Amino acid sequence: MSLSSLLSHPKAAPAAVALVSAGALAAALIAEHVFGLLPCVLCHYQRYAYVAALLAGTVGLFAAPRAMVTLGGLAFLAGLAIAVLHVGGEQAWWEGTAGCHGPAFDPTASIDEMREALLNTEFVPCDKVAWSLFGVSMAGYNALFSLIFALAAFAAAAKMKKLEAA
Repeated sequence: MSLSSLLSHPKAAPAAVALVSAGALAAALIAEHVFGLLPCVLCHYQRYAYVAALLAGTVGLFAAPRAMVTLGGLAFLAGLAIAVLHVGGEQAWWEGTAGCHGPAFDPTASIDEMREALLNTEFVPCDKVAWSLFGVSMAGYNALFSLIFALAAFAAAAKMKKLEAA
C-alpha cells in the first residue's frame, strides 16, 4: 500500500489529527511529570486546544470526517493563538492573562491569610521560560507545531472535499 493511497483513506486524516494531538499532550505530560517542568496557566490553555483537536479527530473516525478534521484544524489555530500569546508574554511584548501574574486574593483577607494562601498555592508565572532549545521556548515550538498541524488539517480537509466530489 502506497503512502498516497493510505492518505486517501477517509479515516487517515481524522486519525492523524487525533494522533498528533495525543502525541502533543503526551509530550506536555512527560515534560511536566518526568522532567519537572511545571505548566503555567497558558500552558494549560494550550493543552485544551489539543484536547479539542483530539476529540474532533476521534469523532471524525466515526462521523463527519471532513468536518471534524476542519474542526481539528480550528482547534490547532486556537492553540497557535494561545502559544503566540504565551511567547509574547515570555518576551515581554505584552502582558499575559490575569492568571499569569499570581493568585488572586480576597480583598478582605488578613495578612496572615494572604501569607498562608501564598505559601499553599503553587504558582508558575507565564513570563519565565522554563526550557528552551536554540533560544526557542516550549511555547515557541508549540506555536510552530500548531501552525503546521492546522495547515496540514486544512489541506487534508480540502483533499477530502475533492475526493468526495470525484
